[in-house]
Amino acid sequence: MRRKLLLFFGLMLMLATLLWQEPVPAAGEEPEIVFSFDREGPASVKKMTVTVRASEGIESIKYQTGVRYESYFAKRGKVMAVNGLYESSRTFTMKKNAAYTFYVLTKDGTEKVETIEITDIDREAPHVVLTEERVGEDSLQPVSFITVEATDNNEIADLRYVAGALTDPADPLWDSAEAYEIGGSRVFTVAPKKAGTFSVRALDPAGNAMIRTITVVYELPPEEKRAVWITYLELSDEGYTEEAFRERVRKMFDSALANRMNTVIFQVRPFSDALYRSDYYPWSVYVSGTQGVDPGFDPFAIAVEEAHARGLAIEAYLNPYRICRKTDFKKLAENSPAYQWLHDDNEDNDRNVLLFNSMYYYNPASRDVVDLIVAGVREILQKYDVDGVVFDDYFYPTLGKNYQKNFDAPEYETYCMIEEAAGEEPLSIADWRRQNISGMVHQVWRTVHTYGNDIPFGISPAGNLNNLRSDLQHYVDIDLWCNTPGYVDYVSPQQYWGFESTACAFIENIENWVAVVRSPDVKLYVTLPAHYAVTQPTKEWKENHDVLMRMVTYLRAIDKVDGFYLFRQDFLDDVYLTTDALHEELNNLLSILVE
Repeated sequence: MRRKLLLFFGLMLMLATLLWQEPVPAAGEEPEIVFSFDREGPASVKKMTVTVRASEGIESIKYQTGVRYESYFAKRGKVMAVNGLYESSRTFTMKKNAAYTFYVLTKDGTEKVETIEITDIDREAPHVVLTEERVGEDSLQPVSFITVEATDNNEIADLRYVAGALTDPADPLWDSAEAYEIGGSRVFTVAPKKAGTFSVRALDPAGNAMIRTITVVYELPPEEKRAVWITYLELSDEGYTEEAFRERVRKMFDSALANRMNTVIFQVRPFSDALYRSDYYPWSVYVSGTQGVDPGFDPFAIAVEEAHARGLAIEAYLNPYRICRKTDFKKLAENSPAYQWLHDDNEDNDRNVLLFNSMYYYNPASRDVVDLIVAGVREILQKYDVDGVVFDDYFYPTLGKNYQKNFDAPEYETYCMIEEAAGEEPLSIADWRRQNISGMVHQVWRTVHTYGNDIPFGISPAGNLNNLRSDLQHYVDIDLWCNTPGYVDYVSPQQYWGFESTACAFIENIENWVAVVRSPDVKLYVTLPAHYAVTQPTKEWKENHDVLMRMVTYLRAIDKVDGFYLFRQDFLDDVYLTTDALHEELNNLLSILVE
């Protein structure tokens, strides 16, 4: 019985082997060339699969663009297949409309030529024209109708618009909820609150895209903040008489008004000194010519008076930690807090002042320093009718690769010992430094708000978020400040890169900042580089004279951005605008700033 079963299974195995052998086409059949496509309709490229079958076996397969005959392939043509097969396939990517000829020679010498015409490859982008028609210009509710004329040699498969200047047709924003399809009328409307730059993308069935942009400008909404920075660089270190200082202030504020600003950001403490009567800081060299010398008048009182006389808001702008360069240390006034801490008999407070990379700073880890900063802010609010307080981007200096061992590292070691003794896990040194800055910021915010919730406290941080979040510098917890009540009322990041920058491109960086500022209690203003319009550091600024205008236009299209600052006043004055091109940049900006 067992021998019979073995014989039976052996026969079955032989039969299966015969059945699985490669089928041989019937002899005498003409070679067959079959074309198939993996997609229908127009395309920018087309995938075509060519299959050749020959019952006598394939000697060779060749192909060539254009209509060809058997004689052509005797010595020419591109080889497609290996010899000896009965069937061969290959997929081609066709990029242009043309005739394509395929030639087959079988083992028995039979020849066959087949030509296929490809006519539906479309690599031409649609044509798009945008026009604006505005109605109700003199009414309280004007509206612009944007007509989109889009044509293509086939048809328009998809047509939509989105706010902002998009240039990449594959940007995910085109398919987001913020993009809008344009219906059969091919018209969309823009009201003043939504004014700005819009991009329209047209797609044809082949996937070819064309993008066009249009900018819609209305009169400014009254809540837009337009501020200009006035720094110590706008002042002379040779000192002023009261009359000369008042004249200088009047000239700057008149310029601010002429350039359609509504706020001046006036620096009152550049280097641990004061442009006001202070109980804590010495007089600034930028008012008297020598630090610590009373100029005989109150510069900031004059600035507040002259600003309010013109209807300008004025904010007190302070640098909290910077003291002076090493080379200027001998020029410190004896009533400077830094001088006193380093020259009194108390060694315990010597580390309130730190020297790093040829610059003296107040130590952010010091309780004395925090108290000094808060007291300095409080006295300004007590003495002057200011419309806000703002810090710039100088916090911790850039500490570099040795950040764990330098600057205030000894204070960090003490902190770790205290935490460990209490059974707590210490923060990293980077997070501990961020906590130092955030603690100071919170106390300043509380101090400002004791004088009224209508007085904002803002910070103008460096513009590159990657740098702000780095462990090597700044140590500002920007994500905490912008999303937690009790730290800042606004931020004004210093966006000093243009649209074409490869380091921190304008649109992408603004989108990143909009994503950071999520708290409804924190406003976002953007500081723009008016100084680059004059110094023209890159090709973009040299070749274009409407960069600032386009920046403001883009910001206005974003609901979360409430205004802009210009850095700085000098670069808006004729003394710096020495060419027609420089005047053109400013005039283009002014054209969209309604008085």
